[in-house]
Amino acid sequence: MKPLAIVSPHLHARIAALLHGDQRVEVRPADRFPAPASLDPARPTVIVVDRAWSAGAPPAALLEAAESAALLGVGDAGDAEPPAEWPADQMAGF
Repeated sequence: MKPLAIVSPHLHARIAALLHGDQRVEVRPADRFPAPASLDPARPTVIVVDRAWSAGAPPAALLEAAESAALLGVGDAGDAEPPAEWPADQMAGF
């Protein structure tokens, strides 16, 4: 089973480029933050969180998703810390 990276559409090209076409990881764009119930807890999954997604997702959804997937935050240029509304203690990195 391939690990999965779920990303927003505007991050898709950037994340895919970072992986340099590595076929061992599936990179899946999604229009909105995935529903935690849609995640397969048996599949290694990273959700790349950006401001657009976090604004559209209830804070509880971020916390629940962190139970089945690693959350990796991507900020705006110059951001040194995740936004206050993000569950920084549940995130694998920023």
